[in-house]
Amino acid sequence: MSDLQIEVQKQPFLSWLGPYSPARGMSHGMRFPGGKLGVWSNTATGRELWTVQRNVAVDRLTKAVMQTWGGGRLLFLPNGYIVKPLPGNEDRNKRVLVGTFAGSVVLEDPEGEEFDLSDPWDDTPGSAWDGPSTLGLECALEADGSLRCNWSQPDEYGRTETSCRLAGPDAARAPDFRA
Repeated sequence: MSDLQIEVQKQPFLSWLGPYSPARGMSHGMRFPGGKLGVWSNTATGRELWTVQRNVAVDRLTKAVMQTWGGGRLLFLPNGYIVKPLPGNEDRNKRVLVGTFAGSVVLEDPEGEEFDLSDPWDDTPGSAWDGPSTLGLECALEADGSLRCNWSQPDEYGRTETSCRLAGPDAARAPDFRA
């Protein structure tokens, strides 16, 4: 069972100028299909919706977003912020802070199996990802087979760009880069 706690901010929602990397595609990332907060997962047989395990806090967030925008995309940041891009803006950089969260975000697949995003690994790092295929961290595969992640985060002067090597050089991954 999820221990997810969410505090929805009061309107008007504050502009968010901090980090945000939009999920690619119209069905990627956390969304509200059918009025339920969840994420689509691509499977061998098609797509299936994995919903965020409901509690009073999730229902409150869903109600606020559905009443204000009728749905759309949300990003749960690692620092506990919940950010929403505003629909219809030309530069796609306008977004608001809709709330904060603490605890585990637990997804349930259509069969009722739970997947805890705060502790997704059943095996060791490098094992197959069992979670929804439309979530994840964007990385760059470098020529030497290493994986690098770039992101930005707010600081007292605006934001800081950060880059980190998540996995070192790997001769087995290097041919994939060249291909």
